[in-house]
Amino acid sequence: MLRAGLLIALALLAWWVVGDVLLVIFSGVLLAVLLNGLSEWIAARTGLPARLSFAAVVVSIGLAIAGAAYFLMPRTGQELGELATQLPQELQRLEGQIAQTSWGEMLIRELTPGGTGGGAERAALGHFFGAASSAASAAAGLVIALFVGLYLAADPGIYLTGALRLVPPTRRSRARDVLIEVALALRWWFIGRLISMAVIAAATCIGLWLLGVPLALTLGLLSGALSFVPYIGSVSSAVPPLLIALTKSPSLALYVILLYLLVHILEGYVLVPLMQKRLVHLPPALTLSAQAILGSLFGIIGLALATPLTAAALVAVRMLYVEDILHDDLDDLDDPPRSHH
Repeated sequence: MLRAGLLIALALLAWWVVGDVLLVIFSGVLLAVLLNGLSEWIAARTGLPARLSFAAVVVSIGLAIAGAAYFLMPRTGQELGELATQLPQELQRLEGQIAQTSWGEMLIRELTPGGTGGGAERAALGHFFGAASSAASAAAGLVIALFVGLYLAADPGIYLTGALRLVPPTRRSRARDVLIEVALALRWWFIGRLISMAVIAAATCIGLWLLGVPLALTLGLLSGALSFVPYIGSVSSAVPPLLIALTKSPSLALYVILLYLLVHILEGYVLVPLMQKRLVHLPPALTLSAQAILGSLFGIIGLALATPLTAAALVAVRMLYVEDILHDDLDDLDDPPRSHH
């Protein structure tokens, strides 16, 4: 018991010290789980060896990305260029309109970092370097996660065997079962998340196009990609189309707000519950609590990975504690309580 407590304390200490790095590695594990699942699916239907199936998956994904880039990049790149040109100009014009009022002038003066002159320039320069540093860290994390995922998926057996060697021989069979169940939970969560992101991107793109908002394709793809991060991604993805719509008319801005609210309400209250019922069921209160804790500790990456971490933890707790220690399969809790009259 003392040894188990010491191991838990060391694990918590390591998580606290290098939590950001562990989350990057965990994102690589998520990618590996998805790639390995696709490889197994191809191998089961084609009879190809595992390595050839993995190679087929990687090549297929690479060709799909290259094809999408070939057909979408010219238009998307042009729209992004227009967005980069239009948005500062329209923001400046909007700022000028707001500054014509006394309250607007006071608000702009309060929100301007560093006041005027050299202080403002130094503050802007500090913001620029801070953003550049954050972007470089995010890019490095993505590269690490990508290679971790590729290496794990290319030869999962060697890593599984290495992990099982840390477990006493009498418990290795059960540990293997737990790792397989955790991998299945993560795989189905990832599939559900990708489906949700695709639906959000398509619905947003169509809605913005029907409303006549410029750059609908780019903004729809941006909404789908940013929706991977709960709450923050949804809010931040609505800012560019809202600013563009404000430059056209206040009514168009209102319609954009209603569109984003409708899309994310349908995603949160219809699509996600249906997928959780079919794929991975997560208690909403527990998920929200994990998102709040990890988001406050590790920022955006903690918020983005809180849900799959919760799914993995639930599987491990159910199998290792509830079933193995308490010897309870929870079947009696599935029935509603009965009165004793």
